[in-house]
Amino acid sequence: MQIAISNVPNDTYLFAGWMNGKVAAPRATFFESDLADIHVKVLSGVPDVAKISFAMLPVVEGNYELLEVGSTIVDTAAPTVVAKKSYRTEDFSKLRIAVPGFNTTAHLLLRAYLPNFRREIFCRANEAPRLLDQDKVDCALLIHSVSSQLTDDYPLNISLLDRWQKQGSDLLPLGCIVARRSLARQLRASIEEALRDSLRYARSEFAEVSSYCVDTRSFCRPRSYFEAAVANWVNSETSSISPQARSAIAKLVAIAKLQGLGPCNLASNAVDADMPTLSPQIDLDIKMPTANAHHLDQLAGE
Repeated sequence: MQIAISNVPNDTYLFAGWMNGKVAAPRATFFESDLADIHVKVLSGVPDVAKISFAMLPVVEGNYELLEVGSTIVDTAAPTVVAKKSYRTEDFSKLRIAVPGFNTTAHLLLRAYLPNFRREIFCRANEAPRLLDQDKVDCALLIHSVSSQLTDDYPLNISLLDRWQKQGSDLLPLGCIVARRSLARQLRASIEEALRDSLRYARSEFAEVSSYCVDTRSFCRPRSYFEAAVANWVNSETSSISPQARSAIAKLVAIAKLQGLGPCNLASNAVDADMPTLSPQIDLDIKMPTANAHHLDQLAGE
């Protein structure tokens, strides 16, 4: 079984117990990469289990189903548009913005609430701030803003979460775990139980799991960033999706269908947005215990 998870601290935290053989779980090969790369793989039907953005659900629901465990559903630390200068909304039609991946919740909300940017430059999440710092874009959409310290220094700072919550939903569905529908029902149940056990293990052995994540993943560093990410992105909704969250998911999926962000639009998005060819994600520094039977590798960047 192949499992693809994104290279963010909360995913490594969630799966650490499973990856290190600390919980009873189906045997699996794990891959870690940027969410944009995983979306490409999921569209090709490659992984059996994957972390995707909720905005991708209507695109892949024919082949994958949402699991009850592992979601990132938040009421804080959500996508933010930043710039090194103050711009008026009417200026956006002249500006380029770095967007971390297509068919993400962040991309969907950008299209819904701030649709007038002249050009969307698609990139990986860790590249958006760099493109802005190098003046290759005028604005950047940051999706890993786990604290206001990452965005408060920018003169332009627009929270897409604020726009979303003004529409009546406190909770914003960011990412979720999906499993291939063709998997046997018993196996899907085992996957969910393994995720629950892995999450329980991470919570009960926080110090051990934190050290593992920070020591073996550069994207989990520094420790303060990792701890803030877990505090903001791992909550009761990660264990089980509440009725309130399901209502928010339904609303987001409806917006996604209205926006029409799906496979048929990928090629045109790339052309219209002048999508650059960017280097693969290379900041994964893995030191797995030699006694571990699991194999961990990166998804190849497209």
